[in-house]
Amino acid sequence: MAADTANTNNLALHLDKISYAAAGVLGLVVVLIPWIASGELRDKQRELEDGQSAAIIRQREDYTPPAPPDLVQTIQSQWTVNPAPEKWVSPWTTDVRPAILRLWEGDVALPPAHEPGKIVKIAYQRDPKKRQVFLRVEAARGKAERVTLTETKLLRREAKDGGAAEFQAAADLSDPLVYEDFDVEVGKLYAYRLDTEAEAAEPEKGGALPAKDKHKSSEPCALKDSIPYEYAFEILNAVGADPQTAAPPRLTGTARYWDYATGKTVRSPKSSWAEGDDFGPKLEDGKGRYLIRLIENNQIEVQDRASTDLRREPLSSKDNRRPVDLPADLVCGAEAAGAGAGEGAAPPPSSEHKPKAKPKAPKNEDDPAPPPPKKTGAGAKDKAKPSKAKDKKKTTTVK
Repeated sequence: MAADTANTNNLALHLDKISYAAAGVLGLVVVLIPWIASGELRDKQRELEDGQSAAIIRQREDYTPPAPPDLVQTIQSQWTVNPAPEKWVSPWTTDVRPAILRLWEGDVALPPAHEPGKIVKIAYQRDPKKRQVFLRVEAARGKAERVTLTETKLLRREAKDGGAAEFQAAADLSDPLVYEDFDVEVGKLYAYRLDTEAEAAEPEKGGALPAKDKHKSSEPCALKDSIPYEYAFEILNAVGADPQTAAPPRLTGTARYWDYATGKTVRSPKSSWAEGDDFGPKLEDGKGRYLIRLIENNQIEVQDRASTDLRREPLSSKDNRRPVDLPADLVCGAEAAGAGAGEGAAPPPSSEHKPKAKPKAPKNEDDPAPPPPKKTGAGAKDKAKPSKAKDKKKTTTVK
């Protein structure tokens, strides 16, 4: 009985050993299967990559570049004029092609171009040495391509009563196109123009310059303010000598003159004058430049002692408002060029001449219009009497 039990225990022990060994073998197989499988996959991937590389190499060896396109045929097909379509085709579509195409071989010869110049600015200035007003005129040439300018002239004309004179040559200009015109007279208006002459620089390449383009004239630029005076005298009252009572002549007024030392207009503080009185900038003898030589009824005579001929100038009350200050520079543009010599721009409308606003209409026929405002006090008495100051119209005289 004991022997049977020992045999049974030995058999169980051997079975446990066998089961452990089988489990170990099975675990080893499980571990080795992925490693073997990954090795086979790597071999397969390497074979595929080698095959693709070989195919790419064969494609490169067998590649033949396409033939270049026929550019002449392409251009002709694109620019060939289509026959008239049976129905209307919008002009912004690609179905409508240009009817004319001009081709050049070699360099393109551009035609010469010559356009008129312009007067840029006119400045009023004074020369302290010459003691005189002059005009500084600045000009600019127009477009000039593939041409040679043979002449650049500045022309001037004077405004006269009833019209303007013809343009006369004032100077031949060269760079810079600036001219100082001292040949001007006080109280007058002038206009300037720039003329240019040109010829083709290379007529054998670009062609000759048409006759109409050889001579070009700019638009005239006209002064709007006359040349200012050296002095002005506003006569309030002038009475000549009385031979019966032997009363001396008397003059009441205000003198204004240009002071070259300070560069501005100076007003004399004196208001009562007699024959022999002077005013203006001091000369070497310590007296003023201008001397009142004669006082008559409503008229005086002033002598310029700085002039070489000691000229005398009669003045009356109509000369009270002549200008002495330098006007602002004139920048020539479309408006200035379009105006003739002596023509100025019309003054802006006065606020007194603005149309009065109409009373608002009632919202409907049942609503009455608002009554006019009632005036009280002293203003009500003057309701029927219009104010002369408001009704007086302003007039501008253009010389």
